[in-house]
Amino acid sequence: MRKSLLESMSQLTAYEGQAVEEGKNGDMPSKAHVEKMCKDGKSKKEICDMHPDCDQGKLKKMIDDCSEHMAEESQSIGEINDNADMSEAQKIRAMGDKLSAIFGTA
Repeated sequence: MRKSLLESMSQLTAYEGQAVEEGKNGDMPSKAHVEKMCKDGKSKKEICDMHPDCDQGKLKKMIDDCSEHMAEESQSIGEINDNADMSEAQKIRAMGDKLSAIFGTA
């Protein structure tokens, strides 16, 4: 298990490096990279400052789309938590399923 976790971490680090590279030379950063920055709590200004050579209008649109997507996901989890008809175990399982879908884990 530890080896698998370490391999996953190294793949993630390699992927993050690739995403940052995509933002150089005037290219747009990848959507995954923008989503990660949004999830890390970076502001629109911080993200735009990190990628000054890309099309700022397109980048801001991508950030807005990411923020809306994240808001929809958090509402979905909140709705699960507020569902009075579900037992606590059902809520935990439903939230776990939702988080797995969001982060792509199985």
